[in-house]
Amino acid sequence: MTRTTDGAPQILALDAVTRPDIRWTRCDIKSVALLANVLMRQEARDSSASEAIFIRDGLLTEATASNVFVVA
Repeated sequence: MTRTTDGAPQILALDAVTRPDIRWTRCDIKSVALLANVLMRQEARDSSASEAIFIRDGLLTEATASNVFVVA
């Protein structure tokens, strides 16, 4: 789907914190276990951030509830 917009694009900036990915390492198994996401998002909010980004072995794995795009 597409839509036409008028004017300059809106840029929304959010504060985020990085946290260790404490979830289990079997990411190949689909699960609805989102407790770690909920806990880390609350920890981010407690730190005045909007989002927490999971890091495992120095790599970004995902965010608690957002898509993350890295542009270098």
